Amino acid sequence: MKFFVTLICVAFYSLNIQAQNDTLRFAIAGHGYGAHAGNNNGLHPPFLDALDRLPNRHEFLILTGDIVRNSLPSSWDAVENELAVRNIPSYYVRGNHDRNQPADTVFAAKHGGNYYHFSQDSVLFIALNSGQYNANVAPTEIDFLNNTLQSEAGNAKHILVMFHFLLWNGDIKYKDISSNLGSQYSYLNSTANYWSDIHPILNNYVNHNIYVVAGDLGGRSYSIPAYYENLGHIKLIASGMGEIDDENYLEWTVTSGHVQIDVIPLDSTLTTKSITEYEYFGTNTIAEHYSKPNIIRPLGNNMFQSNLDKPLQLTITNIAGQVVAQKTMEAKELINLNDLSVGVYLVSSEQGYYNAVQKVQIQ
Repeated sequence: MKFFVTLICVAFYSLNIQAQNDTLRFAIAGHGYGAHAGNNNGLHPPFLDALDRLPNRHEFLILTGDIVRNSLPSSWDAVENELAVRNIPSYYVRGNHDRNQPADTVFAAKHGGNYYHFSQDSVLFIALNSGQYNANVAPTEIDFLNNTLQSEAGNAKHILVMFHFLLWNGDIKYKDISSNLGSQYSYLNSTANYWSDIHPILNNYVNHNIYVVAGDLGGRSYSIPAYYENLGHIKLIASGMGEIDDENYLEWTVTSGHVQIDVIPLDSTLTTKSITEYEYFGTNTIAEHYSKPNIIRPLGNNMFQSNLDKPLQLTITNIAGQVVAQKTMEAKELINLNDLSVGVYLVSSEQGYYNAVQKVQIQ
């Protein structure tokens, strides 16, 4: 009888281990160095604090670009040391801050080059470099993507394709989606090759769940916190951290073929949400107030302050579409609009990567 009970216990233990092994949990974090105004040499300190609240929770971590503020050997060493003491294996994706000779050395040693793939359980991971080749993906990497999918997709249920920039923002549909560079549409529409070269390849794999993941959010005060779009078997996803109140990273849990993606806030007082709650072109509305960044914020008595970290040329029009004023605002500058008549105005701006329109009430 004792032998029979022991067999049952062993069998139960084996089944329990099998169940645990069937779950893959990992983290993906965008804009690794965090705030532009910070001075940390390695990873964003609030992110490290968030990892410490959940020690040994993730099998590995993927950093989707802008991993270090300044790509120096000391910065890369700092990142490796910070992760080593937390005993978390890591994978890197190149961003625009990660594109000099020290970064070349790191990526060559860690991953064999700028782009690579690996597999874990039922998931195929493909890392591409959008930060080196005019903010798109080089033809050699497009060939790599195509060849990797042809040879490896048959062994996977889920495919993650990762790069730094929100390359899909090259379509005018996304002109009001604000990343760390504001709206990237004016920059990416002439260079980004997601829709012309990458999406058509992914579209061929209709029997797979494909997640396209970018990491260029959260590093500026006007950035959206996360992004999700359901395009059938292809999902577009982005996240990041640095300067927004709800900065975050993504936790992925893959169990028995099901994928759950949670947006984990770095602020422990905030609530974890599903990535699907940040669907800007779907039925969800929780993310709606993030979709158009505020250029200026009211301070009362028709006083306003720039929200941006660079000078902007503002054009102010009345509701009839007539230009009533044009002003240059320096970074974080205060301006007084008392010279405008009482009414509603539209304040528009376009500066480099950034463009937006904001409604302002003058009283």
